Amino acid sequence: MNRASRSHALPALRLAWKHLRHHRAQSIILVVCIALSLFLPVAVRLLTFYYDQVLTERADATPLVIGAAGNRFDLVLKSIYFSSPYDRNIRKSDEEALRKKDFGRIIPLHLRHQAQAMQASEDAPTALIGTSPAYYAFRNLKPASGRLPTLLGEAVLGSAAAVRFGVGVGDSILSTPKAIYDLEKSFQLKLQVVGILQEGQLADNRSVFTTVKTAWVMDGYYHGHEGGSDADAHVRSTGKAVYQEITDANRDQFHAHAGTDQLPLTAMILVPHGDSADARNVNLILATTHVNVDLADTHQAIAPSEVISELMHRIFAIRKFFDAHAILVGLATCLFLFLVFSLSFRIRKREFETLYKMGISKKTIRALLGWEVSLILIAAIVLASGCLGVLMLFQPFFLRWIGV
Repeated sequence: MNRASRSHALPALRLAWKHLRHHRAQSIILVVCIALSLFLPVAVRLLTFYYDQVLTERADATPLVIGAAGNRFDLVLKSIYFSSPYDRNIRKSDEEALRKKDFGRIIPLHLRHQAQAMQASEDAPTALIGTSPAYYAFRNLKPASGRLPTLLGEAVLGSAAAVRFGVGVGDSILSTPKAIYDLEKSFQLKLQVVGILQEGQLADNRSVFTTVKTAWVMDGYYHGHEGGSDADAHVRSTGKAVYQEITDANRDQFHAHAGTDQLPLTAMILVPHGDSADARNVNLILATTHVNVDLADTHQAIAPSEVISELMHRIFAIRKFFDAHAILVGLATCLFLFLVFSLSFRIRKREFETLYKMGISKKTIRALLGWEVSLILIAAIVLASGCLGVLMLFQPFFLRWIGV
């Protein structure tokens, strides 16, 4: 920039800044409108990309899910991401039959219950998963403090769940009542927190884990002995809810009233021997040889990566509509800004004439108008960039807020 240009630019910049400060409300409105038109389309793309990354990463790491026949999207989303309880059941005998085939490692999942803090809270309950020690090894989950649950009535919490409930090792949480109007199943089970897991994937961080047998206690299939003053000692009350408590004194009293082979599971994760890329081959084996007689009619074996890929394809197809919408909104915003600035400059015509009579050149006046527009645009870009930075920093929180 030469000296002549600088002589016009600097006074124009000072005048533009003073004018925008004087009309502060109008300037802020323009900055916010432009910033939103820049922020929203980019934010949607970033969240969609991160959403895709989170879903795909977990799905790709899960070779096969086996569960009751039904909606495959429902089975995958609930058995991998623990989005909500799942009431369609398979049986323990299905797990045993699959083990005999020796296709790989079998991880049982029981997903019918949820957990809450001991004190009543307005927060929605979180997923309570009954599983085996193989799950923690499969997801590479290790205790940050305490240990993994091994006995009836014990639980380990994901890092986010522990913060949400405000509990640590040695504290307790409650299961939610399964059937409020069924007296035999309306009780809640008090769970002793024996460990807090290290930071892992989002679905694990916000969940609570226990043993499958503890989940069967909540189902009502495992019972303690009733009758007598000592036998009822495991039943307690908070004044707002009646709950069952398993302690060292009564733990050995709990037993199943039916064969465990018939007790329910929600799903199983099958991890093939060797490379997980063998999942499709195992799926083919399951479809052709059948784990048991009823597999073809009542069960389904699903490769989660294929289901999530199809789901994301649909999501990205919908995103094209939002992209088109963003383009139209952007064009409308540009036309709106053109109209606002045009009307503003026309209203200020006498102001510019006065500046000209005071000896300010037309070039400096044009520079003044250019600086006003530039400062508003720069402020909008800075605001939009700051919002995007906050979004990137708190992406997990936003996904958790929308239920991912």
